[in-house]
Amino acid sequence: LDPSWVPCERVGWVLFLLGPILGAPVAIGLFNFSSLPWWGWLLDVILPFFVFKITLRAGMAYTRRAYARTRWLLTDDMLEIHKGVWWRKVVTVPRNRVQHTDVTQGPIQRRYGIATLVLHTAGTQDSTVSLEGLARAEAEAARDHLLAHQRDDAV
Repeated sequence: LDPSWVPCERVGWVLFLLGPILGAPVAIGLFNFSSLPWWGWLLDVILPFFVFKITLRAGMAYTRRAYARTRWLLTDDMLEIHKGVWWRKVVTVPRNRVQHTDVTQGPIQRRYGIATLVLHTAGTQDSTVSLEGLARAEAEAARDHLLAHQRDDAV
């Protein structure tokens, strides 16, 4: 994977966590806290901050481990993807099962110059296989490699 995938995923974690953190003061404001002691107010203000901090650190560590544990191999016959932090998964997609491919980018991925290679295959289980974190040029090269071999099979 491209090394810029790690900061891209970390930005995603921060954006994911900002919703609850920014929403916490609004939720706190909906309740009548006049009966709470002074430490109740403190708890309602400080607790979301610590939850944010702990979850953010866990997300950063998870992203680093996910990057280290994701591998892929593209040959003339197949695409093989190894991924997973806690539950490891190996997905092997034979080249002759690939029906079409996509290269997608979200706005954060575009900022970091990375893309996701999506393979659509025949069958029902794992009929869509995606590989995140590739450099855009690398994802397009993999797509072109798969498409070139599809044309060779059709001839």
